[in-house]
Amino acid sequence: MPDTMTSLSEHQELALQADYKEYARVLRRGGDVPAHLELVAETRFRAWKVAANCGHPCGQVLYGECLSEGIHARRDTDTAADIFEEAAAELVDAMWLIGECYLDGAGVERDRKMALAWYAKAVEMDHPPSEYSLGLMHYEGHAVKPNAMEAAEWFLRSANHGYIPAMYKLGKMLIAGDEVKHDYEFAIQCYTKAAEGGFAKAQYALGMWHRDPLLGTPNDREAMRWLKEAARMGNADAMFQIGCMHWNGAGMAIDELTGANWYAQAAKQGHAEAAYRVGILFRDGKVVRKNLLEAHKWLEVASSKGHKDAKRALREIIVT
Repeated sequence: MPDTMTSLSEHQELALQADYKEYARVLRRGGDVPAHLELVAETRFRAWKVAANCGHPCGQVLYGECLSEGIHARRDTDTAADIFEEAAAELVDAMWLIGECYLDGAGVERDRKMALAWYAKAVEMDHPPSEYSLGLMHYEGHAVKPNAMEAAEWFLRSANHGYIPAMYKLGKMLIAGDEVKHDYEFAIQCYTKAAEGGFAKAQYALGMWHRDPLLGTPNDREAMRWLKEAARMGNADAMFQIGCMHWNGAGMAIDELTGANWYAQAAKQGHAEAAYRVGILFRDGKVVRKNLLEAHKWLEVASSKGHKDAKRALREIIVT
């Protein structure tokens, strides 16, 4: 391996370290790594490639991630896996990445035992994504016997290290009593931390919690606040629920037009029930001008996702 200190200038080294530090921050909190890399790679991709070719582990991870995701380069999981395995000699994030490759069979033959081994090595350094991945292995029974309690312990450890998806997963297990004791209070704490960290699924779950009369007095204002946060992150389920709240007047005056607009936004994201409702609105000319072509289009979207009522409605529509 080339001597990276002679291969990169001091300025290049400092810039690369800064890039990697920010990447690691996003990764280790469970942020949107592809979106982050897509943005930064606009100006830094060539520098990462040069550093990777020099054998610099930080450059290898950043360049390998771009190859793995097809960011500013043709997707090449084989090369990415090779790069991650080499960088894993020095960087804990690379240990997790090569573990993910073995888990998914991306660039290497699928081997869940190898994935488990890499995660186990990384958790010795308190790596939050690896702790979460180990939790999933125990939860789903990959390379180990399914063990929800063991999984919950790994999710808790990962959550305590700031990994947002682990906070959500742990909260979900506690709400469901999924082989662990119900603990609604701690579950909501987990959801809230994940939601405040920008995790859309947690924002949606928290919004729905505030709408559920079985879990306490409904709070439509809090429900709407969290559902809108989730919708802003692109969560189609949240868009649909906001539509329902406007349509039914949950905590507000009935507003069918606004409800229909939210249904349309969810439908555009592929939400089956929302697409069905938009199709019916166009079929019946309610809130919108009657348009059988639009009705057919949206009912077809819902039908393609297995919506039975949409399939029946399609058979009744005659488009001329």
